[in-house]
Amino acid sequence: MGTSFHTLVERARSLWDRDRRARTIAGFALLVAIFVPINLAMYYFWTSGVSSLKPLFATLSTLKPLQVWLMANNLDTADSWLPMRAALDWVRTAPDGSLYHEIFFDRHLKFQYAPTSLLPLAGLDEIGLGTDPVFLNRINRLLLLLSAIGIGALTWILLPNSGRTHNDSITRGFAALVVGGATFLFFPMTYGYLLGQLQVWNNALFIFACLAWALDKRIAAGVLIGMICLFKPQLGVFALWGLLRREWGFFLGVAITGAAGLVASVFLFGLQNNIGYLEVLSYISRHGEAHLSNHSFNGLLHRMVGDDDGLIWRNDTFSPFHPVVYAGTLVTSAAILLIGLWPRGKLTGLNGLLQFQLAALAFTIASPLAWEPHYGVLAPIFATLFCFVLGMPDRRTREAWLLGLAITFVLSANHWAFVGLFAHTPFLVLQSYLLFAGLGVMALLWRATSAPGAVTST
Repeated sequence: MGTSFHTLVERARSLWDRDRRARTIAGFALLVAIFVPINLAMYYFWTSGVSSLKPLFATLSTLKPLQVWLMANNLDTADSWLPMRAALDWVRTAPDGSLYHEIFFDRHLKFQYAPTSLLPLAGLDEIGLGTDPVFLNRINRLLLLLSAIGIGALTWILLPNSGRTHNDSITRGFAALVVGGATFLFFPMTYGYLLGQLQVWNNALFIFACLAWALDKRIAAGVLIGMICLFKPQLGVFALWGLLRREWGFFLGVAITGAAGLVASVFLFGLQNNIGYLEVLSYISRHGEAHLSNHSFNGLLHRMVGDDDGLIWRNDTFSPFHPVVYAGTLVTSAAILLIGLWPRGKLTGLNGLLQFQLAALAFTIASPLAWEPHYGVLAPIFATLFCFVLGMPDRRTREAWLLGLAITFVLSANHWAFVGLFAHTPFLVLQSYLLFAGLGVMALLWRATSAPGAVTST
């Protein structure tokens, strides 16, 4: 036992000396570890010094979701589950097409999902498991763990082929452990769990879609994206992306899964209730949300030119229509969608995975509503870019990329609650720090998929 441990230590020491990837991974581990004292310092400083921010920090510290995940076994938050449960109860008693008029427009419950999103809840009811928030949050708790494992597995798969000739299991294991573990300190991933949100399911499905793509299982990746579309039909644009890129297996996976879910939804909940969702999409696109948690161009424009400073969360209303905000949202959404759909060469190897992730991030940012949990798509993207950068042979190029990754990661991984102070000031654009971090990652992905000598094999 002692000899084996000594051998392992000596091997690790030798690896540290000869493998700069191990040193870079250790640097990333240190960066993530620094999040803890920084967030504790911010928490105590702001809650003791700025009374108006005390409630915000008490509930939205970056460390709060991790604390709840570790310690709370009976979490009953229901940000998604409450309106979904109300919608399911209503549609079972009144399958006449009045679902959204009753729930969304009359009761002002923010049920913003398609009827297809109710299929899993209906299935859980049918097999007798029930859909109370505690049970659903226990599912989310497991999904968050599986998401971390999935990101670790993605790192393990990608790292050997990131441009190095040697393949050391210790380096791969170390990277998988660090990058996967960082999931629990990545606020967009953990915040959805704290709120009791369906977005936790979407993030987990996307992580495993990335894993399927990395393993060249295009049909499986399409099926997983199709499952996301049942909850968030806006990502159905992925079918168009697959069609334009002639990725027939992926396209069929998305299309068949989405079509099957739609047929089941029409059978269970009625045709008119499914058609009625289009009216909700139209309303949301015209109004949007000014709250500073909305990290989209719509949210930013509302706070800049609208009548809402975004500091007060309203459970029952959206922001009022503003023609400048609406026009700006249409223009920026169209531009970002075009970037996501734009062909970037063959979808092979790591380059193909990066293009797939670029499309996913673009489709997320293009939406008029992009809450913090929606940016959970960044977690596997950071893992992939990290492996891509580790394979760069030129030291200066590698260090420049690592700096860009570090800046965007720190911005997006933490909850910077103090930006609420920037309302009504020239610095209010900084409230959209997650949007700008996402755009920065989009720029890195765009450059990575066109960089000379980009890795093309997995």
